[in-house]
Amino acid sequence: MNLSGPFIRRPIATILLTAGLALAGVAAFFVLPIAPLPNVDYPAISVSASLAGASPENMASSVATPLERRLATISGVNEVTSSSSTGSTNVSLQFDLSKNIDSAAREVQAAINASRADLPSSLRQNPTYRKRNAADQPVVILALTSPTRTPGQIYDAASNILQQSLSQVDGVGEVEIGGSSLPAVRVELQPYALNAYGLSGEDVRAAVQAASANRPKGAIDDGSRRLQLYTNNTGHLASDYQNLVVAWRNGAPVRMRDVATITDGVQDVRTLGLFNGKPAIIVLVTQQPGANIIATVNNVLKELPQLQAELPSDIKIQVASDSTTSIRASLHEIEITLLIAIILVVLVVSLFLRSIRATLIPAVATVVSLMGTLGAMYLLGFSLNNLSLMALTVATGFVVDDAIVVLENTSRHLEQGMGRFQAALLGAREVGFTVISMSTSLVAVFIPLLFMGGQVGRLFREFAVTLSAAVMISLLISLTTTPMMCAWLLRPEGHARPPNRVARWIEGGWNRLLGAYESSLDWALGNKLLIMLILAAAIGLNFYLYSAVPKGFFPTQDSRSLGGGMRADQSISAQAMGQKLRQMQAIIMRDPAVDTVVGFTGGGRAGGGFIAVQLKPPSQRPGVKGQDVITRLRPRLARVTGVSVFLFPRQDVRAGGRGGNSTYQYTIKADNAADLKTWVVKLTDELKASEPALTDLDNDVQDNGIQSFVNIDRDSAARLGISPRDVDNALYDSFGQRQIATIYEDVNQYSVVEENTPAAGDGTDDLNSVNIPTAPGAAATAVRGESTPTVRPYQPLRAQTAAQSATALTATNPISGQSAGGGGGGGGLSQPTSQISTGGGGGTAATPARTPYEGANTSSLITASSGSGGGGSSIAIGGALTSTVGGTAGGGASTATSGSGAATATSGSTTASTTVANPGLRDSAAGAGVSTTANRMTPLPAIASLAEQSAPASVNHQDAQLAGTISFNLAPGKSLSDAQAAFAEAEARIAMPTSLHGSFQGTAASFQQQLSAEPMLIVAALVTIYIVLGILYESLVHPITVLSTLPSAGVGAVLALLIFKMEFSIIALIGVFLLIGIVKKNAILIIDFALEAERSRGLSATEAIREACLLRFRPILMTTLAAGLGALPLAIGFGEGSELRQPLGVSIIGGLIASQLLTLLTTPVVYIYMDRLRRRGRDERFLSRTAGAVPDAAPANG
Repeated sequence: MNLSGPFIRRPIATILLTAGLALAGVAAFFVLPIAPLPNVDYPAISVSASLAGASPENMASSVATPLERRLATISGVNEVTSSSSTGSTNVSLQFDLSKNIDSAAREVQAAINASRADLPSSLRQNPTYRKRNAADQPVVILALTSPTRTPGQIYDAASNILQQSLSQVDGVGEVEIGGSSLPAVRVELQPYALNAYGLSGEDVRAAVQAASANRPKGAIDDGSRRLQLYTNNTGHLASDYQNLVVAWRNGAPVRMRDVATITDGVQDVRTLGLFNGKPAIIVLVTQQPGANIIATVNNVLKELPQLQAELPSDIKIQVASDSTTSIRASLHEIEITLLIAIILVVLVVSLFLRSIRATLIPAVATVVSLMGTLGAMYLLGFSLNNLSLMALTVATGFVVDDAIVVLENTSRHLEQGMGRFQAALLGAREVGFTVISMSTSLVAVFIPLLFMGGQVGRLFREFAVTLSAAVMISLLISLTTTPMMCAWLLRPEGHARPPNRVARWIEGGWNRLLGAYESSLDWALGNKLLIMLILAAAIGLNFYLYSAVPKGFFPTQDSRSLGGGMRADQSISAQAMGQKLRQMQAIIMRDPAVDTVVGFTGGGRAGGGFIAVQLKPPSQRPGVKGQDVITRLRPRLARVTGVSVFLFPRQDVRAGGRGGNSTYQYTIKADNAADLKTWVVKLTDELKASEPALTDLDNDVQDNGIQSFVNIDRDSAARLGISPRDVDNALYDSFGQRQIATIYEDVNQYSVVEENTPAAGDGTDDLNSVNIPTAPGAAATAVRGESTPTVRPYQPLRAQTAAQSATALTATNPISGQSAGGGGGGGGLSQPTSQISTGGGGGTAATPARTPYEGANTSSLITASSGSGGGGSSIAIGGALTSTVGGTAGGGASTATSGSGAATATSGSTTASTTVANPGLRDSAAGAGVSTTANRMTPLPAIASLAEQSAPASVNHQDAQLAGTISFNLAPGKSLSDAQAAFAEAEARIAMPTSLHGSFQGTAASFQQQLSAEPMLIVAALVTIYIVLGILYESLVHPITVLSTLPSAGVGAVLALLIFKMEFSIIALIGVFLLIGIVKKNAILIIDFALEAERSRGLSATEAIREACLLRFRPILMTTLAAGLGALPLAIGFGEGSELRQPLGVSIIGGLIASQLLTLLTTPVVYIYMDRLRRRGRDERFLSRTAGAVPDAAPANG
């Protein structure tokens, strides 16, 4: 049966079929998505929670752990990591590649809701989640600057306009803003003024909360109208809070301005953002896992003009960093590489064929096959990326092979005097089985890769399927279009033009080369044992070279975008950190290759900061790569003492949810913090001292922060009615930037922030100014013989009139929640205290269990007063305060009613009968918002001792265990296999206990998985090829003949990588698989002819294989040169992204050269030995049984 016959006889139908295939590819080219690589991102979700002022240990134990326990139960989770720093916790979840991220998001939200009961009651809002990997680098960085506005105002505009709009852009995972924080009314307490009035920070908090009720008021009907009720019960600016009444003393109001400085500021004053050395607000845009990065960035950039128009005119948006610039340039370069490869392939074919008509045939086959592959890619949902375009580039040398085989065989018949149509029919029929064998066996190489899991499997799959589609389409073209064109375009022998001088020169060179090969072939056939020894040596050399070659995961890409971080002493102040950031940016900006630099510090980055550098295009920094810039910046940045900067080029392939200041991570898990700290630090120091293969070593065990430890004397505190919760509240009010109320605006919500004024003291001296309310009468409970702590009494700050004194209202509130032995009802509550730790000391009473209501009073007080002089009233209902102060002292009445107590005052006298809580714990939700009784204040040193000690600046977990991560980069010329050995040797040298478990994470972990799978992948490919060839040839032995060509190719590939100092990465492994396909095609060309000669003409094995080698030498050389020239542009490595393409080209060309030198000699020798084995075994019976059964198709035996 001749499959090509109908297509040769119907040229118009064949032409239209070919044109339709080409047009489908053209249409697909313009709609195929563009990406740097196939989608290999693990689905990931990041959960974040914040509690201003909370210590890292507090956040880890009370927030991170409950969240982790719930989130870890979600199906498909393969990694749970968390990082807790001052005031914030981030939990990262990584799922299996098969997990749908939308389904995972719903399960994450359900887990967050379920964990709410386990989280602290002081957590103002539920944890939130984003579809993003917390370790991912931003894809776009924007900088907002203004010559007239403050950072807080710019931040507000960015939050209200940019963050909201960009978060809705398709593909965006998270929009993070840094460099400042939202505007806020800042209440900076003056401790000594508060003490003078007998007030605490809790009194101020209660007053502000009561004055910020913002509750429903209802409506009234007035005839035909319905009137909604409104009040001025909320403040918006600092000026609205200046006159807020905090307390009444001696008949006169104590206003907020008397005890605090109120300013319009920002929520967090400890942040700073810089763009090219100038203050700016930094917007980081991160993509969703699985989203197309090019499409995401395009969508973001498309929104910027509209967003710029919506911003105030004096705020300018600038693109500080665009990570897709290198990606776009790399894709453009590989498109050029593809065109060059097509041109080179067509040129080499034309040199051999010496005819424009003949050259046109494989040229059409090549172009149409590649175009058809684009259509197949569209149908399969692939993208135009570096790997798929590399597959098309390499396929250029493959798809031409089938056409060359058909063309060369047809030309041979024409040269023997046969007519065009007869030659085309016979030539296509003779090699039909050969091209089918070549193509199917090549596709078989990639079958094991299609079943490979993980990131490596995803990377391989798109490459393998794209290349396989190109090969199968070229097979279709070679059996349809190519024979038809041969029949219509080739000239018979008598009509061919006489060769010109160049053609004669080429022909002469070819004849000399063929003569040299004939002599070498005869020598090899005469020294078969020596040839077999050479083949055995090649097999052994493969094992040695594979063990010797450096191994890596993915070539390090030279990106224009450099990411990184800063690490300073963990107890560094925000002001000092900001100065370090300015110094670092100034040094980086002086480098001539740098275009822009952005960075910010503050927030949860204790002693650290974010930094990103955008390099100029390569044309403006010729010969200077990103790694060169990092290398020369490293010593300059090291001159700034007290801080380290870590820079690394952005990579397209990464894994894991644990980020770091360097590219790769190694995580150690331990059962206790002490062991973790000791051994992570020891291992880091050992690696720095003895391993030159690793650079930029850093770890995230941040335990060198300094904390002020407040050791509470519980007995002394209990006698004064002070619980540990009271202490926590006092510290939080003073130092935690506590958000005590919410201001509701039309487009956002803002906070009222409370803390001590920075001028209150100097450093830890601020703690001496903290005073805590003492419960009335508590001091009288001191046991005889025990000393009573000194209590600072109420001292009036200003003289008050007699009239004011006459109308002063006083009340006595007993102790709430007091338990025998001390502690107070809230002693077990954990409050954020801004890196100030509290602990019991000297007391014997057990800590009471925590209660669900923090600081709740047992009764509420409703008070109304009026004066005759000018009329005025003050009403506090359920803690909501509306005050109008006016009138003079005089007759008046005050009536209070509550659920459990009452107070009545008439004509200046007061009678109180209450059962309310300690006024220092006044909660505006349940008690009065205005203090009417002077608290007896106890200084903090009277009930606690103060000391400084080290404390963690961050606490990290992995899979619910304490974890510390060492991040590192590789020194030039070093590979991940070197890093793997370095860690193993360093752990052995320091004798790290077996109770600690270390493992690579992220990209390094993927490398380990790939490394263990590589040998099995190669073996699986060989087995698959053997099975396919055995089926095609109906033989058990001659598939071994084909496979014998592979060892020499492996030697050449690995030697080439060693010579050019490249590591054996995933890309090089792809090259090895391609070599398996290329080299075995040459063996198939020879073996097919030899088997046919034995079967049809009765030649001996030696005669048949010798004739096959000489007759197939020309097409073998043509196909090998075509494959090599197709890979040559990849190996040369010009343009951006060349470091990704070079290992593929180098390994292919190296393997082709070695295999061409050896296999043309080893294949005939192996064939002879295998033929002898076949004749002695079962194959001989197959030969006798099937010799006459399949006369015109493939050989029936091996």
